[in-house]
Amino acid sequence: MVRMELRRARESTERILLRIGLPLALLFSIYLAGRRAIGEWYFRKGVPASIQIAIRWDSDNPQYYDALGTLTHLYGITGNLNESVQSYENATRLSPYDAHFWSDLGAAYDWAGRTNDALSAFKRALRLFPNSPEINWRFANFAFRAHNTPEALRSLQVVLAGNGTAQRDVFRLAVSATRDDRVILEMFPLRASIFFDYLNFRMDAGDVMAAEQVWLRLLQLKLPFDLPQAFPYLDALIQRREPDRLTAAWSALAERFPGQISPLIASPNLVTNGSFEHDILNGGLDWRVVPVEGAVVSLDSQDAFEGARALRIEFNGKRNLDYGHVFQYAAVQPNTRYRFSGAIRMKGVTTDSGPRHFAAAFNRPVVTLFGPTHIAWTETYHRGAIHLQQAVPCGPCQERVCPEGHHRCMRELLPAEVFAAACQLLDGSAPGSTERRSIA
Repeated sequence: MVRMELRRARESTERILLRIGLPLALLFSIYLAGRRAIGEWYFRKGVPASIQIAIRWDSDNPQYYDALGTLTHLYGITGNLNESVQSYENATRLSPYDAHFWSDLGAAYDWAGRTNDALSAFKRALRLFPNSPEINWRFANFAFRAHNTPEALRSLQVVLAGNGTAQRDVFRLAVSATRDDRVILEMFPLRASIFFDYLNFRMDAGDVMAAEQVWLRLLQLKLPFDLPQAFPYLDALIQRREPDRLTAAWSALAERFPGQISPLIASPNLVTNGSFEHDILNGGLDWRVVPVEGAVVSLDSQDAFEGARALRIEFNGKRNLDYGHVFQYAAVQPNTRYRFSGAIRMKGVTTDSGPRHFAAAFNRPVVTLFGPTHIAWTETYHRGAIHLQQAVPCGPCQERVCPEGHHRCMRELLPAEVFAAACQLLDGSAPGSTERRSIA
């Protein structure tokens, strides 16, 4: 009986404690959550004074100490760097496995001139997060200042591999710290894109010889890359008028991409892909096509002059087009004369500029439509040409924009008249001299 009464008394006490303890625990949790919320509110203000208040409300948050160390140094509140260092030390004490806190502490030690402590802190950060581009970037800067070039280059290699920092910043740091391209090239991860970026960086700086060394190293490593990746380097050689380096680079590309580049012919012919056997590359020493409204460029396999294909340019005839948008660079030598020749076939009707001059040069029949342009200003004296121009009181005015706003000189030139002139030429009854027809 006594035992049962003791058991009941113990159960009653436990129920009382439970009823009291649960509300107290809930109140304490609310209290802690409230303090953290207030601390977070002050922290978001982002100024040293408010962060110090945040720390008083939530003294166990390592992020607050880390931020306070950064802002104390940034704002220069005190000339004593030890305050910043102490804040970072508190952050690492509260969160000893956060690599970024150790990296911040290493930078603070570096500011304070405590080189050995800085090295230890950075090493701890790298052990915790060895592939962090940000931490390796900070350590590389520190290591170069500490004259530890090999470790700095190893960290820059991690930065490049992780794309954590702008690559040109890495290149600038490495060049200014080492002045040794051989060492820098050995540091690069084996990715062609990085070599091309550094090659272009060197060309932009005007160091052609250094860029060439990068190019040769890239070829030596046989790293895979797409042909267009090499075009900026070739364009830079063209702009700097380096024909020998340009020819050598193009020949190396021809060996690597035989299905896309015609080999350089050992004859005096400097034109690449002259028979259009390969697709147009739009770069290097191949053909380039600049898109322009009113003309469409394609490769034609039906009307080839020699080989399997020819270049076809179709003009929509809606406006006069001064066309020079298909071209190719050639590595010529100074003080040397060259002769350019080609075959051209004209079909259809042209306006008063552009293709009609090709027709005259290659003795092809052509019908030319004139609007505001006076025929005498662009006369070709081609014996197989018919010029059509609508006779209007205001023309030919020689204006690019119709001053009257009606464009009668073009709108009243009827398709039937153009068709009749074209038929005359296609039937072989071309005039013995240039024929001008003013249509009333």
